[in-house]
Amino acid sequence: MTTTSGRALIGFMPKDQAVHYLSTECEPGTSTPSALRDEWLSAVGILGKPAPNAGLPTIRDIPQSKKNHVHALCHSPDWGPLFSKNPHWELKLIEAEPLIAHQFSVQDAAAWSYLAGFSTPPTLDELLAACLPLLPINQELKVSLQGNAAMIRSHSLNVRPLTFGMVSGNCIQLIVGSPMPFVRVHRFRGRCYLVDGYHRVYAAMKAGAREVPVLIFDVASEAEISLNPPATFPLSLLESSNPPTMRHFGDAYSHPVNLIVKEKIIHLSWTDWVTHAN
Repeated sequence: MTTTSGRALIGFMPKDQAVHYLSTECEPGTSTPSALRDEWLSAVGILGKPAPNAGLPTIRDIPQSKKNHVHALCHSPDWGPLFSKNPHWELKLIEAEPLIAHQFSVQDAAAWSYLAGFSTPPTLDELLAACLPLLPINQELKVSLQGNAAMIRSHSLNVRPLTFGMVSGNCIQLIVGSPMPFVRVHRFRGRCYLVDGYHRVYAAMKAGAREVPVLIFDVASEAEISLNPPATFPLSLLESSNPPTMRHFGDAYSHPVNLIVKEKIIHLSWTDWVTHAN
């Protein structure tokens, strides 16, 4: 079992959920239930007061001096058609700390890979390249074949089948990757939720950034902010007067953990047989 250091928002969980999370998703320092309850109590104790502007960050236009990046992104071969079909999408600079966080944890190693490319504090060019990249991000895949089956493995949990179909002749193609490489914020009932890009935003904040460039748009349903309880925080907590935010991932408010590393597996198999022709 491989583990990696990280930060988790244990203090926002009910006691039983926190104990279960520490015992199944982390490598705890101790395995006794009473010690895990003490960890939870410690995490609750460092949360501090509710963020005064949770879900209500300052949002402003990306400066005119960086409009070349915005234009290139909106008209690129990869993303231009998506932006054309979604004129309500906006590219903005948004205050990072007040963004509501439905995700339980962040991994240090994943964040450090972005942090290594940032100045202190990051320049806007560095943030644009990381948060709104012009090209798709290639994910490292491991493919193994055995008999009539193929296994695709990736450390990125965002990897998924994107398209499947005939290419030409007898060639069938499955394209695997991440749907969009952007830091995304969805606004639901007037509050802003960080949907994708947790490690990039966390790294930018660690490097001293107050704002990050994002793709932002309004959504009409709970499903569109990627909630999946019990794997994420529930909407009742996120809409409360004291929701978890990106501010809470700071060292002063979050709980240090050794997270069990997971991977995405996509399994393909096929069979063939002879039957009567139609």
